[in-house]
Amino acid sequence: PAYRNGSALAWPFPSYCEAIFLLGGNKSRKRAQSLLMSMAQSLESGIVGEIAEVFGGHAPHTDGGCLAQAWSITEFYRVYNLLNCKK
Repeated sequence: PAYRNGSALAWPFPSYCEAIFLLGGNKSRKRAQSLLMSMAQSLESGIVGEIAEVFGGHAPHTDGGCLAQAWSITEFYRVYNLLNCKK
């Protein structure tokens, strides 16, 4: 009910995963990938192929706000590509 009371914006989360990888290097890649992919289930709920703007702060972390938020999905794919690139 309260848009900014307990809800979490989705777009900063991929950057957190990116930071884990950038600080820990290849030894932390799997951890960062695992955390990022915990967000992937939202691609199959709500609007399929999209990520919502906000999620509830308590389980089950229901999606809310704009259900197809551009910066949520683009940040997810930007970091996904970073973590899954082959070097």
